[in-house]
Amino acid sequence: MSRGECVGEIPVRYHGDVWNISRCEYCVCKNGRRECHLATCPHITCKGVSCDSMCENCNEVADCTKCYSPYQVYQGQCVQDCGVRMYPSYQGRCQDEVVLRAMDGQFYSNELRLPIHVISSQPVSVSVNKPLLAASSGQTIITTETLDIQSDADPRTVTLQVIQGPLSGQLVNSQTRQPIRSFTMEDLYIGGVAYDNSANTSVGSDMMILQVTDGQLPLNIITEINIRDSKEPVIINNAGGHVVRGDSLQITSDMLKIRAMDIENAGSNDIIYTLVPSTSNPIHGEILMVVPIPVTGAGRGWRNLGDGTMAARMYRFLQRDVNEGRIWYKHDGKNSQSDVFTFEVADMSKPPNVIKDLMFKITVLDDVYEELAAPTISPGVRLGMTKPTEIIYSITTLLGDDEGTVEHIEVPFKPVLRFTQDDVDNNRIIYRPPLYG
Repeated sequence: MSRGECVGEIPVRYHGDVWNISRCEYCVCKNGRRECHLATCPHITCKGVSCDSMCENCNEVADCTKCYSPYQVYQGQCVQDCGVRMYPSYQGRCQDEVVLRAMDGQFYSNELRLPIHVISSQPVSVSVNKPLLAASSGQTIITTETLDIQSDADPRTVTLQVIQGPLSGQLVNSQTRQPIRSFTMEDLYIGGVAYDNSANTSVGSDMMILQVTDGQLPLNIITEINIRDSKEPVIINNAGGHVVRGDSLQITSDMLKIRAMDIENAGSNDIIYTLVPSTSNPIHGEILMVVPIPVTGAGRGWRNLGDGTMAARMYRFLQRDVNEGRIWYKHDGKNSQSDVFTFEVADMSKPPNVIKDLMFKITVLDDVYEELAAPTISPGVRLGMTKPTEIIYSITTLLGDDEGTVEHIEVPFKPVLRFTQDDVDNNRIIYRPPLYG
């Protein structure tokens, strides 16, 4: 099982995958665990009256009479089911109250209502915060592959507020294209948040500071943005893989992943892989698509693998097929130490943006334990220290406006977020004191 895979899902789901299971309910695979939530769906209309988005049926005065699971009816509205002895608030959190009255043996005081709010048992934390790879023009959707927050609270109540930046572009609602300064984790899950650099079209880097909270202590995070001028797809992973001789290797997105950048023209973020040439490629094996056998049986050109799945040789497939675990490499069992397949990729634009002459390398092992063998040092070879260019420092908290800035000498008057030991050794990182009027 690969890291972060949600067990039991068909098709296979990996960490960060989001999918719908009903009209208003979606699920997210987070660290091998499936979490399902209700999305904010369009309001339904009952006898001309608009009802709550989580309401399945309502009456003529817009009181909800039936809610989509796992929500319940409370005072005509659909709210979170908080369990016994607790009543829910419409904001999605649970609350209760204690009513107190004091007595001196003769008279009672007025009632004192003590509210009790149920909060998350765990504070919010950042599970994913990778630099956003953005196009120099148009929108780039922010997904959980770039930014994800760990919280057991309702995603609609986990809010992210922009407190600084972006410096070049802006955050927008991906549907309305209107600028936004705050959004929820639900907005992130459904692809509702995008970075737009159209007004600037500059190439380089950008950043923003977000404050995330679920109603408790806030958490500030810095998100980097790398802006590309080219609309060509970007190679995220091309790590190759290992296979035991004669065995099969599932090609996952950790091994092979390419992202489309020209989303506005493509209308989709999917990528098309094409083996070039289409025959004898790879030389010592074959690329297969493996899927469950339908009730009608394995179709023409598909081989029954005997475990409830069928396979067919492929020379063209999608990134979605890789993400969902359908693409495999099958070695022919012959005496070879390695194998490769060459390919090109294209996005869905018209005309497509294409990258050619790509290669995926596969190392062939004689035994499954060969890969785990301890490394040895050849005679006369000494281990050296890590190169200065490979030691990277990341700034996690920026200085305040009255504290000055840390900058790269080649990009003055702009806070630096990441630099190497080599930058430090060559005096390229400077501190600029604050300017006082």
